[in-house]
Order: sequence, then structure tokens, then C-alpha cells
Amino acid sequence: MSNKKNRVLTRRNLLASMGLAGASLLATGSILPRATAATSSSMINVKDFGAIGDGVADDTTSVNNAISNLPLSGGVLYFPSGRYKINNPISISNKDVTIKGDGIQLSQLFFPMSNGITYTTNNLFNDALQVQDLTLVTISNNSYKGIIVSIPSNQGSAWKNLIIERVYLSGSTSIEEYNNGTNGSQTGINKWLTAIELSNCGVSHIRDCVVRSGPYSSSNGIGIELLGYTVDILITGCKFYGTGISIRKNGPAEGIIIDNCMGINVGSFLVINSSSNNLNGVYASVHNCHINYFENGMNINYHPQIFIDKCLIYKNGPSSGTFDIIINRCDRSRITNSSLIVHASTGTSNGIAVAGTNTCLIQGNIIQERETGVWLKGDATNCIVSGNRISNNGTNILNQGANNLVEGNLF
Repeated sequence: MSNKKNRVLTRRNLLASMGLAGASLLATGSILPRATAATSSSMINVKDFGAIGDGVADDTTSVNNAISNLPLSGGVLYFPSGRYKINNPISISNKDVTIKGDGIQLSQLFFPMSNGITYTTNNLFNDALQVQDLTLVTISNNSYKGIIVSIPSNQGSAWKNLIIERVYLSGSTSIEEYNNGTNGSQTGINKWLTAIELSNCGVSHIRDCVVRSGPYSSSNGIGIELLGYTVDILITGCKFYGTGISIRKNGPAEGIIIDNCMGINVGSFLVINSSSNNLNGVYASVHNCHINYFENGMNINYHPQIFIDKCLIYKNGPSSGTFDIIINRCDRSRITNSSLIVHASTGTSNGIAVAGTNTCLIQGNIIQERETGVWLKGDATNCIVSGNRISNNGTNILNQGANNLVEGNLF
């Protein structure tokens, strides 16, 4: 608890030192990479350094030469429309940089035997990364990572800016077959081990990205992995197909917002602190999401103030004993206005399970055809289950805890 207090005070001191203007910027999430990264004078076109972009020629050396010519102050690494074969990662450090293309199906980057983009910086207040309008395709299976961003831990500062937008991450058996729909390559025969991995990143936005991992299997990789200390991460408009886990966070976090995302045929959509036995975060919200899962829809532990609202969640597959939503040690949480139902009568599961949580509101949900609709376990206390439509379940409500209020539900 003392660590959390120190962290909060440090962030407040930062805001105070900046005045009202700085506080407003951080509150609105409008702190973006410096405009210098987008000026034409700092744009480095990989084709100016010999890249062919035909999907046949090896463009590795040309891309490396382009990277080495980025100004010390940073700039734009630009991939015009084309299909680029690159045999090592696009590695950049300690620069304010944008990596961009002309569109997700226009600028395609193929990585036969390596990670995709790796970025690091020690300049926490000056450097930032943007990745825009690209497709990253792995030709290996479950071996490499699409985008890796690693920043040294600094719990007192949230000034680590990252934007990843309109990026498509998929896999194929070969470059030649990627756009050949007859072999199913667009569904990702091969896949990234992790599509996007962020370590100690804050004030970051991942939006309108697509991760394809092929037909679901339990060995499929992760869509977005959040590592280290995380502050103020916004994930919006992203779509995950076939991932083992769509979004995973382990360890301390303050502020994770997931909005208007889809997880289709995934193992789990959201996993937070799955193996933790210590308080590791505060506040996360999941809004307006569509989830079709095989294992557990959302599994959240030791992360108070979880708000889940207006989501459609259904189980895909006949295995029983799983859960649409599990929250454990998540005090002051809300699960509201969501629909938890079966998919074409193929899936059996439990609805909402609450354990070790004090003060939780479950309200306005539709929960049908589950093994147990709402399960308040023995250490769930002072929870309210009210105004829900809970029907056609094996057990509609199982209340094993103390001081819980269960009233006004329709069965």
C-alpha cells in the first residue's frame, strides 16, 4: 500500500509542477509525439535507399540503411505501397519516430525469420513512437513478436507516449501466398507469438488494429501483452481473431480502458493478473465489446475498480465449467448492462463469478442458459445483484457470501 501511495503522490507532483495546462493535457490523453516526427524534411523513404517492395527481393539491407539515416532528433520511416521482405527486426532506439505506410493492404511488411518492429528509449520525456497504416506478416508459426516496445520502469512518470493505429498483424505460409485466398493465408495459417508487446509504456493508444491468429487452438498466441508498470492505456476499435488471449496484463497497472473491441473465436478476451496473490493495479474498464470465447471470457484478479458495461459475451464450444466473467479481489467493481448468452446453443459455461471482493454491483444484465447465472462465492461481501434478467440457467443465482443484497431480478 505504501508503494501505491508514493506512486500517486509522485504523479501528482508532476502535474503540479506543470500547472493547469499540463494537467489538462494528461487528463485528456492529448499528449502526442512531437510534431517534428511528421515533418517532410525528416521523412526517410525506404525506397530511396534501394528497397524494391515486390515481395521477392530481400529488402533487409535497404531498410537498415534507411533506419541508420534517421536524424538524431527522429523522423518518419516511410514504407510506400509495396510488399517488403525483411529478414531482421526494424530496430530503433532513443529517437522520436513514426513508422508509417500507405494503408494496411497497401504497405505490407513480411518477416520470414524475426520479430517485426522493436523500439526502446531511455529518453522518457522526449521520445515517442507511432506506428501507422501497415500490415506486418510473419512467415513463421508462433515464434516471433510483431511489435515490441520496451521502456525502463519509472513509476513516477506517465510521460511515455505511444500510438499504434491501423496496423494489421497476421501470418501466412509464404509471401507469395499471402494474398491468395484459396490457401486460407488471410486467416493466418502462421501466427505471431505476440502481436503487440508493451513494457512499462504509459499514456498510450492502440486503435483500429487487427490481429489474426487463424482458427483457434489453445496454443495460439497473444494479441496485446502489457508488461511492467502501466499507466493510462487506451485500446479502442481493435479486433482479435483466433488469439489464445486477446489482451493480457500481469503486474502493476493504473488505468486500462478497452472500448469497442471484438474478440472472435478467442481462448480468452481479457486476462489480468491471472496468477497474482497481491494487489497489482487499480481501475480498468471494458465497454461496448463483442466477445466469442472458448475458455474464460474475462479473468481478472487483484485489480479493484473493474467496470464492465454494454458487452455481448457468449461461449463458443461445449466444454463446461468455464466463466463469462470472473473477478477476484476486485473491490468496488461494476458489471452492468451486458448480455451473457450461448452461441447457437453450442456453449455451456457459468455467467458471472465474484470471489474475494467487497462491494460489487451486478445490475441490468441479461444472463441466460448458463450453468450458474451469478455466483457470489463465500468470500464475496457487500455485493448487490439487482435488476437483472437471469433465466433458463441451471442455477440462476448462487449466493454463498455475507451481507450481499439480491433483489429485483427477473427469473
